[in-house]
Amino acid sequence: YTNASRVLLITDSNSSVNTMLQNARVRGILRGRAGQSPIMDYLPQDQRITAGDIVVTSGEGGNFPAGIPVGQITDVLQNDVEMFQRGVVRTTVDFDTLETVLVITNFTPLNELRIPVE
Repeated sequence: YTNASRVLLITDSNSSVNTMLQNARVRGILRGRAGQSPIMDYLPQDQRITAGDIVVTSGEGGNFPAGIPVGQITDVLQNDVEMFQRGVVRTTVDFDTLETVLVITNFTPLNELRIPVE
């Protein structure tokens, strides 16, 4: 198909998206969990993560532009013996009632941009 797209919801257990907390600029990876809210993983223990923090795409990895709203932290899972803390994320979109999507067709990942040499 020449005009087709592959779609994978961020709630899918096969999904992982490079994300960051909008205000704190703390980076992590959002992982989908079947039937449950996604988890933002690999958040450093020394960073203050709180319920209400806004999660956006980071732009790293080249799959998504930076700054797309993904959701909001609802709960922080922290254990002093683990290297990272995690955040439970309530997605911005209710995927059960979603009817319209935006398909980005002209996105060039940062790692593919060429800087002209003078």
